[in-house]
Amino acid sequence: MFKPLNTKLLIELDKKEESTKSGILLATESQKTKTTGVVLEVGPKADEAIKKGCRVLLDRMGTKQEVEEGIYIIDSREVLGVEEC
Repeated sequence: MFKPLNTKLLIELDKKEESTKSGILLATESQKTKTTGVVLEVGPKADEAIKKGCRVLLDRMGTKQEVEEGIYIIDSREVLGVEEC
């Protein structure tokens, strides 16, 4: 697995919703892009508030580099919020 450098984070994004709560299947273009995920690894210069295992809210328009299916490297400045972890 990749080790993020500088201010980068390795994030596993939450899976997209494929159906509504009532069970109706969503068309592919209707599925919202998830902007939450769990931090897998933290670069050495990332914000101290972000730790491994934290759930984070990401900027929807931010840059994400996919390294494996559902796992991305992002810059820690694209994190909008952190749930307590």
